[in-house]
Amino acid sequence: MKTETKIVSLAILVTLLLVVVVILNQKTIVIQVDTQQYTLKTRSFTVEGALHAAGIRIRAGDQVVPDLDTWLKNNTHISIIHPLEVKIIADTNSQNLVTPERLPRKILAQVGLQLEIGDQLLYDGDSISVGQIIPTTTISATLEIVRAVQITLVDGESSQVIYSVAPTLGQALEDSGIKLLPTDRLQPEASTPLTGSLRVNVIHGRSLFIHADGKVLEITSARETVGQALADAGLSLLDNDICIPPLENQIPADGQITITRVTVVMTQTKETIPFTTLYQLTADLEIDSSQVLQKGVAGERVHERRIRSEDGVKVSDQTVDYVAVEPKNQIIGFGTKIVVRTSSTSFGKIEYWRKVDVYATSYSPCNSGVPGKCYDLTASGQPVQQGVVGVVRSWYDAMLGSRIYVPGYGNAVIADIGGGIPGQYWIDLGYSDKDYIGWHQNVTIYFLTPIPPANQILWILP
Repeated sequence: MKTETKIVSLAILVTLLLVVVVILNQKTIVIQVDTQQYTLKTRSFTVEGALHAAGIRIRAGDQVVPDLDTWLKNNTHISIIHPLEVKIIADTNSQNLVTPERLPRKILAQVGLQLEIGDQLLYDGDSISVGQIIPTTTISATLEIVRAVQITLVDGESSQVIYSVAPTLGQALEDSGIKLLPTDRLQPEASTPLTGSLRVNVIHGRSLFIHADGKVLEITSARETVGQALADAGLSLLDNDICIPPLENQIPADGQITITRVTVVMTQTKETIPFTTLYQLTADLEIDSSQVLQKGVAGERVHERRIRSEDGVKVSDQTVDYVAVEPKNQIIGFGTKIVVRTSSTSFGKIEYWRKVDVYATSYSPCNSGVPGKCYDLTASGQPVQQGVVGVVRSWYDAMLGSRIYVPGYGNAVIADIGGGIPGQYWIDLGYSDKDYIGWHQNVTIYFLTPIPPANQILWILP
């Protein structure tokens, strides 16, 4: 009985000792994860055990201080720093870095970079200072250094240097608090992109005096040319206006610009120029047939009066004639193709190479149209009788001796000259006085073979 009592007492004692050990082993520790800090109580013996008990998982690359196998003491401070994956872009180069640092200044220093005057640091596209801590919740980021452009601003005898990352010169000056008057001008222009160092001249406006429309307008301008200054003043030239100096010239030293308003009033009258008809022989058409090869187009002549006034005063009054549209000749083709044909007549079968519609009259020695006179001989010396015919001079010169056939009259030869009838082809049939027959009618005459040489053919009958 005493033995059992001793065993129970020993067990109680051991339990009490364990309780004491557990109570004595309980420690208060501080765990800091990046910038977040936690205070908790733990009975764990090591740093690793305490973190496990607190549900904090350690990832590859995490920095733990003190080491995981360090034995815990009361008030132990445990720091966990998560690494940051950083892409650093600078000077057209980029590099990647894994670092526990969260301060941009220190991150840049790790790769040997620093900001120069005016440079801008971008964190994921937004501006950030080198002393601004990157949030601990961020596990990856991009840091980009935008290098500033040096701008030397020259204003007369003075100059100053500024640095800017602005996209344009004008924006850089505005960001730097540099204000210019509306009449001032920059060279190069304010819209110039900042792609490299610039030397910029400030050109201040000066007084200009513009004489126009009976007034003198005074403006202040820093423009280079007369045209640019007029544009600033809201003035423009009409078609015929005169500017002295010309628009493209530099602004004169005395600042004097004169505009003369010029008006030109024009009146026009038009006159038609008839086209000319030309005749052209063509082998594609049969003789005595014609075809329009080129259609004629009438031209146009313009009579123009120009009255010129300068500032309302007439200075000239001129009349100018010119051909606005040149006429285009009409070309008519006349055939030279000869086709020999035959025909049966009351006088027998004939062979002919040409036929012409004419108006026929007749005459005899004493019926020649001259009262009281008789002419026995033709112009060719043959006696006037049946078988000889007269034609107009142009036909006679080309056709003298040509044999023809006249229906109702018979075969004949061209041997005499007559006066003709204006406006139509004509032939005068010869008779002797005793067998005279009067003719006054239209008839078709036939030119009989043989065909005369080409140089003896009147291709176009007048």
